[in-house]
Amino acid sequence: MSLATFLLVLLSSFLHASWNYLAKRISGGIPFVWLIAVVMSLLLLPFSVWWLVEYGFDFSVVNLGALLLASILHLVYFVALQKGYEAADLS
Repeated sequence: MSLATFLLVLLSSFLHASWNYLAKRISGGIPFVWLIAVVMSLLLLPFSVWWLVEYGFDFSVVNLGALLLASILHLVYFVALQKGYEAADLS
């Protein structure tokens, strides 16, 4: 495994753990989930624009449907995680 790959995996695990810690400690409910989703979208926007310029994207109905479905599933996941943390520890 290259050093870059290892560092990306390490960063990913740190960000995932940080998200779960914040979701547990902050009792913001749906507004918190919405805020995190907006912040993550803004942070990923420059990378997304670069990817579109560099590699392009086929804006077909199937691809746009897949993006919409993935967005909905992530939102459901965030809300379910927040509700679970409100009820009890999930560790």
